[in-house]
Amino acid sequence: MTLRPDGSIVPIRSFQVLAGLELHPTSKWDLYAYGGEEYYGRADYVNPLGKGVGYGSRLADNSGCSVEIPTPTQLCQAQARNVWQVQPGFWYRFYKGPHGTVQYGMSYSYTFKNTWVGANGLQPSALEHMILSSFRYYLP
Repeated sequence: MTLRPDGSIVPIRSFQVLAGLELHPTSKWDLYAYGGEEYYGRADYVNPLGKGVGYGSRLADNSGCSVEIPTPTQLCQAQARNVWQVQPGFWYRFYKGPHGTVQYGMSYSYTFKNTWVGANGLQPSALEHMILSSFRYYLP
């Protein structure tokens, strides 16, 4: 939710979707891939002083968003428009028996974030690559 210039509450329209695929080719291997997206709609207004209010304002100053160390005059007021991610991975079970389960897993994540365009025409975005691994022992 956000607020209009008169202080009334307005919801931010959004949607989320998540999908996945899991395969178990053998008793030792699990393969998977998940993907999803979140979207946040724009609900922007201009108050009586001419300032942008609400969510995703077209008057937001995004000049400092792509600067590693911005100066005090370079603001980053960008607000998320959408975020999406794809994550494939696997689990391999070394042992599963009366003494528990020992397994190793690894996955890769590709995450992308896009923002609303601001007053200066800039639309900052971010991209994150992650590699994750885990070694686990489950008690019987």
